[in-house]
Amino acid sequence: MIEQTQPVTTDDCIQLSKLAYIAGQERLTIQAARDEIRSWLPSSIADWAFNIYRNGPEACLIAFDHRSLVIAVTGTNERDDWVANVNTTTKRMSAWPGRIHSGFDAGADAVLVAIQFDLVKLAGSRQLILTGHSRGGAIATALAMKLAEQQINVSRIVTLGQPRVLNHEAAAHYDLQFNHLRLTNAGDSVPHCPSGIRFSHVGRQAYLRPDGTITRYSIVDLFLQSWHLVLSLVRLQTVGYLTTAHKTKTYLKKWRKAAARYKRKLP
Repeated sequence: MIEQTQPVTTDDCIQLSKLAYIAGQERLTIQAARDEIRSWLPSSIADWAFNIYRNGPEACLIAFDHRSLVIAVTGTNERDDWVANVNTTTKRMSAWPGRIHSGFDAGADAVLVAIQFDLVKLAGSRQLILTGHSRGGAIATALAMKLAEQQINVSRIVTLGQPRVLNHEAAAHYDLQFNHLRLTNAGDSVPHCPSGIRFSHVGRQAYLRPDGTITRYSIVDLFLQSWHLVLSLVRLQTVGYLTTAHKTKTYLKKWRKAAARYKRKLP
């Protein structure tokens, strides 16, 4: 009899997105990275198998059991990434309507090349989930589209602090195809890049407020974020304020605070 495992939670995805940074550390050998990741795996998936993939500057962590397979894409260095990718060049997609951010599209291509061979073997009947933080979340978004082109079903995407990836036309079509939960932390500036004039966000947004509530981003949140930014300027703590709000550990803390507030385990 096959042991029934618990579904992969958003909490698991946040933790795997954080561990994906270890997978991308070039100073570590693959084995050293594996050993470090193993020591930090969440208890809920501690017995899962996992592989590390690298291709140039891109990397990802694939964790799996008999039921689920999670691809966690490595983001860029958390200390340097709060302004997101300033390059806003786009390219038209061949199999989808609209345009995509060229840098994130190239990152997804590199990840796909790295995982392609093993993914065909591992996917099978497993539930496939994509996740990533910051640039890793943006690449995961682009990767979902590329996998769909290959008839590989993506069950769910969970991203945190990701910048915008698609133009308005492409984003509207994306939302018809994918189940995407996009976490945005109050005070995190990266999700506001690149400009919303040319790009649109995708998925269902869960905006994590300081009081532990989860809402959609509103004009009230814009006011509060601006106020906190002004306070940080006065205190000469602007960089610290922005980078702290963007860190994976901050997202995990805020998500768990919300779970405690709502008196139930969030999905």
